[in-house]
Amino acid sequence: MRTDTTYRYEQLADLVVGMIDNGTLTPGVRLPSVRAVSEQHRIGISTVLQAYRLLEDRGVLVARPRSGFYVASTQGAAFALPSASRPRARASTV
Repeated sequence: MRTDTTYRYEQLADLVVGMIDNGTLTPGVRLPSVRAVSEQHRIGISTVLQAYRLLEDRGVLVARPRSGFYVASTQGAAFALPSASRPRARASTV
């Protein structure tokens, strides 16, 4: 894990994003359980959960109840900008 970020959950989030970027984790793949990552990296369960939730907020991961966290199929996809409304040519009576 990188050591230039302040918090461990940010380091873990960076590690997961790196694994996605280099193709180790592909869209739709289930991530290791929170408990397994906690034991593997010797960090608290709440730290792992905080990292996964951070990535969920960023749209990188998707949480499925009672199933786990999965790599989002459309990560970082930008929403289309709304079209601008055009005023009517003439005023309408109400």
